[in-house]
Amino acid sequence: MIRFCRNSRLAKACRVTDVLTSDELKEAETKIMPIVQKTSFVYGKNERLKNIQYVVDQNGLLRMKTRLTFREDTEDFRFPIILPSDHPVVTSLLMSKHKELLNYGIQTLIANIREKY
Repeated sequence: MIRFCRNSRLAKACRVTDVLTSDELKEAETKIMPIVQKTSFVYGKNERLKNIQYVVDQNGLLRMKTRLTFREDTEDFRFPIILPSDHPVVTSLLMSKHKELLNYGIQTLIANIREKY
């Protein structure tokens, strides 16, 4: 969708039509996930966040504080993004990752998802 908006402002000869790049996918994720969180959680007033220690990162994402905070890993692993279980975007993400992992199994899916979310 971001590429579509950018392409709509460009001349036809300058439009990008290749496969999505990893930078474009990362940018889309950083724009979609805060929207998902804002529609599902009201900061400071949500019962689901009551017992969770969390921080808000530079992109406005709610991230869970874990025991792995001081470990030398990626930020996504040390501070996973908090996502609602009942949101259509999250369901779509899970189904997509399940297919990407070739329906390998629920434990593999959960482990793979927990590396980031």
